[in-house]
Formats: sequence, structure tokens, C-alpha cells
Amino acid sequence: MRPDPGIEPVRAARRRISQEFSDDPAKVVEHYIELQKQFGPRLLSGSGSQGYSEEEQLSAEPDVPPGGGESAGR
Repeated sequence: MRPDPGIEPVRAARRRISQEFSDDPAKVVEHYIELQKQFGPRLLSGSGSQGYSEEEQLSAEPDVPPGGGESAGR
């Protein structure tokens, strides 16, 4: 990862949370799922949601620009 002072506090928080769960990815995911259940109504929808229900968002095809997006050609 290249250094980015603006994002470093986020990375530090993610490292701290991971360490709280012994760096076990399954436990970390379980923690985030519980937080989502607890605070879900307070979360903002993504910029692409445009008022669609979660079911409509999940069933919609992703917006992929011609050429496959940023990772195309790498």
C-alpha cells in the first residue's frame, strides 16, 4: 500500500478492529454484520441506490463502464 496520510486513520482503525478479533476474518465479518443489524437504519444508502429497495439493488446489474472499469488491461 502506498502511503496516504488522509486514509491512514481509517487503516489504523481497521487494523485495531481486526486485532480485537485475533485477526480472524470470520469474526471480523460477524462483528460488522452485528453492527449493521444494530445501526442499519442509520446507515446512508450508497450514491447509486437512488431510492431502490435492497432487493432491487441486489438484483440489478452492476454499472460497469465499457472496457471493464479501472482494472481492465492490467
